[in-house]
Amino acid sequence: MMLYTRFLEILNKHLYQVEKEVFSNDDVGVFVARYVMKHHLLKPELIVENDRIQGFKSAGKRLSTLEKFPIYVEIEGEIDLDTGRKIINNIDIYSEANLKCQDRLSDVIFLAKRFGDIAILDRIIRLSNTQVEYLVIFSRVQDVLPEVESVISEQQSDIQIGKYLSDYVNFIQCLHEVILKGKSIAWCQEEGLC
Repeated sequence: MMLYTRFLEILNKHLYQVEKEVFSNDDVGVFVARYVMKHHLLKPELIVENDRIQGFKSAGKRLSTLEKFPIYVEIEGEIDLDTGRKIINNIDIYSEANLKCQDRLSDVIFLAKRFGDIAILDRIIRLSNTQVEYLVIFSRVQDVLPEVESVISEQQSDIQIGKYLSDYVNFIQCLHEVILKGKSIAWCQEEGLC
């Protein structure tokens, strides 16, 4: 099992938090936390002049389309009634994007296989209107949590979970570059994304 606060520290190193809701029942000792997050490259940077905050730098046109890939995180767990510590039972991390990939389907399939240990990619086409298409990218970080905690040290666990999250973010960025920016798989490889 993993502590909620420890997982959040790792998560916030790889994703930028936009929204947060936490529901808990202290009497029963359960909680649910929901987050909306973005790719870490979309984290706003402050503009500071003469030690005064003037605003935020824009992410740039190339990265602005990463906004089409919001990342949702849902964490369920138990609250230790004696210590108040939150322990995670289940984590769901997924991104959903409304975009068409038919023109680059072979590249998308290649990427889905390449990142298959890290994420599951679903393509959803609405039957009543085939012009509506979604990609849903599910992280497989939940698969590694129980075995990580029981087999390796806490530090190794943090590193492995961080690697899963880093690769998940790279997968989203590869899909972004291939589908929306028309980049090649070779370009993604040269950039160290896959």
